[in-house]
Amino acid sequence: MNSERKALQLRYQRIRNLGLSEPLRKTGFGRRGGRFVRWIGDDLCHVVWPYRGKVTLPGQSSFTVDCHVFVAATWKVYPEYVLSVQRQLGHTIKVRVSQICDDRGDKWWDLRSDDSPARDDEIIADLRERVHRCVLPWLGQFRSVRDIGDYLAAPERGPGRARFGYREIVQCPSDLRSAAIAYFAAGEFGLARQMVELAERTVNIPVSAEMNADLRARLEKLIAEKAGSASGSST
Repeated sequence: MNSERKALQLRYQRIRNLGLSEPLRKTGFGRRGGRFVRWIGDDLCHVVWPYRGKVTLPGQSSFTVDCHVFVAATWKVYPEYVLSVQRQLGHTIKVRVSQICDDRGDKWWDLRSDDSPARDDEIIADLRERVHRCVLPWLGQFRSVRDIGDYLAAPERGPGRARFGYREIVQCPSDLRSAAIAYFAAGEFGLARQMVELAERTVNIPVSAEMNADLRARLEKLIAEKAGSASGSST
């Protein structure tokens, strides 16, 4: 690493630590690799991920910030993905900070080797303000897995959920599948089944149809196992 790139790296680390790490740690987040993670019980996880673009120019570096909410029951529904998901902590809902801060366009912060000394402090102040005004309130609405199911099942537009405006069922099939997993985790099996049924009535794409059928089979198996465990413990 040449001296110019090393200087940019050190600047980025200072900005990340002061602009994100400090305010997030005060609200229960911890570091996990390059991400900041806060578990709500054992069921769901809030993730703030400062993401750096892979393409860099000489004397320049850029980064943005993503916010994820993850339902741990995903590991139970798809056990074959446990290792990769645990490593990356996946997402049930994913938004870019610009989406929840109402920026116009995709927000990235640029660092250049010829920046003035005050540039880093301006970015730090901007990040801290966004954490308190946007990031924490947006993540704070998800205190239970039921909250996640309700958010993804809602027909209104919102950050992190796709919407179609030209048909009866406006929800995106992938959002409905994620809502089904969240409702399953909440013990709302009827709602979980309803979400799969809605997903099955959306776009008739073979890949989506296969994923819907696969999820239905997995959920029914897990629901039956839970019912068997409950009846066994009551005898």
